[in-house]
Amino acid sequence: MRKFKTTKKGFTLMELIIVLALFSVIMVLVMSFIDPVARLMTQTSTREKTAAYVDNINEYVDKSLRYASFVKVYESDFCDKSKDVITEHDAVVDFVDDYFDGAINSSGAPIEGRVHVLKLLNSPSKDSVTASNPAFAGVKDGVLIDSVYKFKAGDSKPEIDPNTGNLTLYDWDSTFKHADVPANPESSQLAVNPEHFQNYSYYFKLGYYEFIPVSARTVTVGTPPTASKAYDASLLTKSDGTANLYVPDTLKNPSGTGAVVDIDGNTSVDFHYKELVPMLNNAGAPITVNQHSFAVTSVAYLNNAKGNHKIYCTKTYSDDNTKTESTAIFKSPCYVATSSMSLANVENKTKNTMCFMKQQEAGGAEKAGEPLVYVTTHDNAYAKRKPEYDDPKDETDNIYFIYVVPSEIDLG
Repeated sequence: MRKFKTTKKGFTLMELIIVLALFSVIMVLVMSFIDPVARLMTQTSTREKTAAYVDNINEYVDKSLRYASFVKVYESDFCDKSKDVITEHDAVVDFVDDYFDGAINSSGAPIEGRVHVLKLLNSPSKDSVTASNPAFAGVKDGVLIDSVYKFKAGDSKPEIDPNTGNLTLYDWDSTFKHADVPANPESSQLAVNPEHFQNYSYYFKLGYYEFIPVSARTVTVGTPPTASKAYDASLLTKSDGTANLYVPDTLKNPSGTGAVVDIDGNTSVDFHYKELVPMLNNAGAPITVNQHSFAVTSVAYLNNAKGNHKIYCTKTYSDDNTKTESTAIFKSPCYVATSSMSLANVENKTKNTMCFMKQQEAGGAEKAGEPLVYVTTHDNAYAKRKPEYDDPKDETDNIYFIYVVPSEIDLG
């Protein structure tokens, strides 16, 4: 029998090395295309989530205020008509006295109900009620807290009957006392899901605002000139169209040259920060906020440990730098959105006028068959107040809304 010789063949070591090298090159090329796409998808997902969070917050503010019958807005702190800073409880009493003083239900008894205090806290530690409440210890900047106070209307401001001239109109017990409001709220809770604050913090500004890069402003590191008075809304910019932005000394170049750098110490032309500036109307003036054109601008920014993502600066206006305000700038990436609404149930009313109030459905429609309630107003149904400070650093940047919803008024 003939035997055949067989030869076994395989890859040599050199061939294997060459194949592995080629495979590695191909993998590097493939990953170089995949990685940017993956990062882009991650960034897109992050932006979408951030936008969704801001939209949820804006929607809560919208739903809370849109159908309120009376609204007071406080910028910076609670204050009275003299612009002096007062406590939250005093502000609620003032609110009830202004809008429900002498109001009676269908049985002739003082009207009772609930008042909401919605707080948009850019700086929770500057709100005395929140800072002293253990339930809110360690909350992030930008929390929304909804507190509810029970009240019984007083009769502290008697009206003059236009027909008789007597002080008896709505004088249900002739004692002339302020509203009865307990010292502590009936409830106080976070208004949005804490999940919103796991990676982000928020900043709120009353009105219509938009982002511009900080590089579009004149930026100076250090202390601004001494200002004689707080910011005047009529002086938005200097005559050359700029406003000086003074950033903290901590942002100086580590070498001591004083060059503007980002928070990580890297020299940057645009500073990697953005600033909120007022939106302007066709006449070039800031868009006015009132009950018919009401808006809250919300900013979402990261709250991780990689640098300061919100920095407070001082901005100076007017050619002589005598008008200043405290302002915040935000490190990219950040997201801004404006919630615009009309306060549907708020109307302009002159002092000491009588109006009627009915219970309403959730959508704002009047409930059929409900009795009318007399309500005497001493101010406009919508009011906006801000304390006057000689020094901008004394201001807080919190925003407070005190309001009532008709369905929470006991008609007896």
